[in-house]
Amino acid sequence: TLSSRYEIGESSTARPTGGREIDYGFVSTLDAEVRRRGIGEVGYGIRDTWHQVHKTRFQMQQAEMAELQEIDRRRQAQMVETLRVMGDMRREMGDMLAELLVLREQPRRARQPRSDARVSDH
Repeated sequence: TLSSRYEIGESSTARPTGGREIDYGFVSTLDAEVRRRGIGEVGYGIRDTWHQVHKTRFQMQQAEMAELQEIDRRRQAQMVETLRVMGDMRREMGDMLAELLVLREQPRRARQPRSDARVSDH
């Protein structure tokens, strides 16, 4: 025996091949009713299986696309936030530069006499 479910035995369709071997003729072991009913069912089964595989693959592709779209949406939101922060930083740096230039000019003005400055007589 091959296993507990299958048993090896002689086949009524086995025929000698003119030598040491026996041709079991596996294809011819299907009787007419099995061929009539079974082949059609096998055909439908193959078609149904192919359809199910195609449907499952399509659903997986749709799920993957939805996931990629969500990732893209999050990354775009992150990019928008990054650009906003960079714009704020650029404005702050511009303001700081303007303040620095003003502060740098103040000591120069303090050292220069005003046009209405009066010289003391002492």
